[in-house]
Amino acid sequence: MHVPAAAAAAGTAYTGKWLFDYNRANFQYDVPQRFGRFMTSRGMLNAQVGQYRQDVHGIAELTASKMDTVQAMMTLVLCVCAALSDAGRIGMHGCAPPQWLCGLYSGHIYTSILYCGTALWLGMHGSLRAQCAMTSLLTRKVRLPIPSMAQLDAARSFGSAFEQQKFGDIFRVPFMRHPEDAPELPAADPGDSGEEDEETKEKGGKDGKKSGKKKASKVHLPDPRTEFSSTARDTVPSWIRDEQVVDKGGGLAGLPTRDDFEPHETPEHFKMLLTAQEEWWQYDVYARVLMLYGSCQFLYAVCYYCIGTTTAELRGFWISWSMPMLFMAAQVLILRLDVVRTSGNHMLPNAEWIGHLAPYFAVTATTLEYRHLYSPTTVILTWIFVFLTYFAHFVMALRFLDLAWPDWNRATDMPDEPGKPWWPSSWKVPSAFRNALWLLAPPKKLEPGQHDLLHEAEGLQSAGGGVEIRRRGGKEKKGKSGGKVKEVGEGLVSDEAPGETSPTTYRGEAEGAYTGRSPFRAFAEARSPDLPWQLARVAICTVGFLWLYMAVALFVEMNVGPDTLMKPPGEPPWIRDQKMKTVWVPKGWHMSSEPLPSDYRLESSTLAKYEDSSVGGFNPDDIHSPGVGESGVQESHGGSEHAGAGHSGGDSHSAHRRLAGADGQLLRDLLKATDGLTWLHDSLQEMEAHQASPLYELPPSPAAPSFMAPTTVNAKQVNWPALFEPHHLLCRGSQLMALTSRGFGAHLHDVETEKVDATPFALEGLGAVRSLVGGAWLDEGLQLVTKVGELFDCPGVMPVKGRWACKRSSTKLPLPHGSQLLAAAISKPEDSGRLVALLFENAPTIVNLFHGDAASWTSAGEVHLPSDAGHVGLSISGKDILALLGTGAVLRRNFHEGATTWHPPPPATQLPREYRGACDKDDPGVGGLFRLALRQAAPKTEAWLPELSLD
Repeated sequence: MHVPAAAAAAGTAYTGKWLFDYNRANFQYDVPQRFGRFMTSRGMLNAQVGQYRQDVHGIAELTASKMDTVQAMMTLVLCVCAALSDAGRIGMHGCAPPQWLCGLYSGHIYTSILYCGTALWLGMHGSLRAQCAMTSLLTRKVRLPIPSMAQLDAARSFGSAFEQQKFGDIFRVPFMRHPEDAPELPAADPGDSGEEDEETKEKGGKDGKKSGKKKASKVHLPDPRTEFSSTARDTVPSWIRDEQVVDKGGGLAGLPTRDDFEPHETPEHFKMLLTAQEEWWQYDVYARVLMLYGSCQFLYAVCYYCIGTTTAELRGFWISWSMPMLFMAAQVLILRLDVVRTSGNHMLPNAEWIGHLAPYFAVTATTLEYRHLYSPTTVILTWIFVFLTYFAHFVMALRFLDLAWPDWNRATDMPDEPGKPWWPSSWKVPSAFRNALWLLAPPKKLEPGQHDLLHEAEGLQSAGGGVEIRRRGGKEKKGKSGGKVKEVGEGLVSDEAPGETSPTTYRGEAEGAYTGRSPFRAFAEARSPDLPWQLARVAICTVGFLWLYMAVALFVEMNVGPDTLMKPPGEPPWIRDQKMKTVWVPKGWHMSSEPLPSDYRLESSTLAKYEDSSVGGFNPDDIHSPGVGESGVQESHGGSEHAGAGHSGGDSHSAHRRLAGADGQLLRDLLKATDGLTWLHDSLQEMEAHQASPLYELPPSPAAPSFMAPTTVNAKQVNWPALFEPHHLLCRGSQLMALTSRGFGAHLHDVETEKVDATPFALEGLGAVRSLVGGAWLDEGLQLVTKVGELFDCPGVMPVKGRWACKRSSTKLPLPHGSQLLAAAISKPEDSGRLVALLFENAPTIVNLFHGDAASWTSAGEVHLPSDAGHVGLSISGKDILALLGTGAVLRRNFHEGATTWHPPPPATQLPREYRGACDKDDPGVGGLFRLALRQAAPKTEAWLPELSLD
């Protein structure tokens, strides 16, 4: 009895000891592997987060490096543009080209500066924004998940911990249960959502059943505290459960289940980086676009520089025609490299070819501009090609705007292919530049075979240490707060929550992490989100407006001439007299610190004096204009050899080859005799002034105003309109009419009364008439003559309701082309024709008389006026021509008999007056001579009033 008991006790003790040693050996084997697995997993996690940091750095550095390259290129172009606009400007070493060509050259330099400067600034902002965002993400959000000391202590286990295990684990009998590979989990349906399942449960009834048929019910995840993938559920030792719960599941009991992770979901750092890129991708895009536009404008500028230089300075006709081909070919090639031929949302497809043809329009206009023989047809053709050039550049600016317009039509993302740029459809990028921007956004999902350990770790934590979990639920409901992981201190482990060991606690929540703390938040709120596009659009529209403005300015130049607004005709545009500057001697260069040189004077061709030696041979004392060089025709200074050498040199390299022909000696003699001819001309004028003048040259001179002289002389009391300054006086019976040069008038109904009322009226139909110089009041109405010789008929007896309608007459006056009038008068139509008196601007002392009709005019003689006649007013009364002089005297000339009589000027008065017009009253009841004058309203005032006097 005792022996079997003792044997059983011994066997039991031996078995217990063997079980104890067996399980203790397993524990000692598992504990080091547990810690090694912990360190291995954390090492891999740190390596992958390091890879994420490289992703952030690479994408941000891509933009920063591109923008730095753009800035370097734009700085280079700006330097060259500065050199072109200063040292390389056309006309420095010769005659300047036409203003329209200078406008094309300078305009493209400055528009290139506009584009390049804007691109430089956008590139600077884009580079700084990308680097700042990268630094912000790397220093705040994407941090390495370094385990804390608490985690290391929790992962480490001591040998004495075996004593703390459960009694069943210490004496666990092996091979009592069959091991299992993994928990049996049903497969997840695509698109299955736990949130939808919960809503289905809440609805219940028929809707719930109907929904349940379509979608699988939510599968509850296994509890890793009771079910494991390594062995059977109830045979796992406690230390394995500790490893699952502490190391994989985070060590926290009662965490809610988060099953919203899928195998290829986008990592959190990509989401944050995509949010950050929203603040700089437009700077990247439009800096690149404006860099292309600035380069195109730069090629235009160099092309026009070559056209102007080869034509104006080098006289290289065929060279100027070959230049545009080179630069426009380069422009076509770079546009072909950067711009994709696509339909997109473009309104002007292929319109850039019109811009490529602009230099050929310009070189055609330049060829016509520098023709040897003048022709009005050539001038018209030149201006046509000039306006075609500016129109082509205006179309090019519109095409640039069309290409840069964002593509609002793309609704789907572009295919994400390896080695090619990619961005989401929410980025409205110009479709024409999609292959030249090299813009790269983070991918929306991982490629097959790639894993995100952070997501897996978060999934294990949410499942309490279970296996990898497929997506089972959507977004969590707002009412459930248990699904959120507590955010801890901007990426650092909190001392107050030592148990939270998930990798998410090392970097904080990714949701709203970047947008909430963006360093550009205040900047974005104060400005439009598409500010770079707005800046680019303003720059392009400014260039288009520039060409439109220049076209209008050239239209003005075409009408008034190129020199009218800046300098007298025939004079150089320099303020200093270049002909008097001795540029070929050292003393010719004047420094600002030196006293004013003796030969410094303003430009005045009439006062410039030249020495005899300055016309012929070249020597250091010659006086030349800058850049002229040696004279081609040299004077003989003591020998024929010297003269012959000079002549031969003039045939090949002369700047004065016009003096080298057969008439060269005559021209040189004429230039030398300029001073003598001037003296002779002045002497003749002085002699003529002392000679006795004929009767018509000696008008009665006005007497000086005496003391207490009257203010007015025989003045009629007329109630004139306010601010009325008439220049012409017309008579018809007992009625008078005073007209201004701009078409306003006053009608005096009856001048016999003591007080005369003047009714104001306006002439209609004159259009853009420059000025009226005279006319006549006939039985059929008014007939007026303009400054350029146009004739207007105003039918009617008097104005109606303050208006008098006029129209252009078909009758043409005998005026030379381009001439203008100072005064004019026309007689009544007669059977033998009518008489016209014209006073031209270029002959202010000769009144030309013409007789005839619209078909043919013949000269009827001349009326000579005194040289100091001043303002002249003409009128015709019967057979007499009346010429009112500035003194108030009236010259009456009968053009049938040739008799000349004078009406003396009125007596002098205290207030000055200017006489404007006169007319003779042929009415027997009235009679007399009326004079129209403007007198000063009061002493020392600027106001003048009309005055009508009767003689």
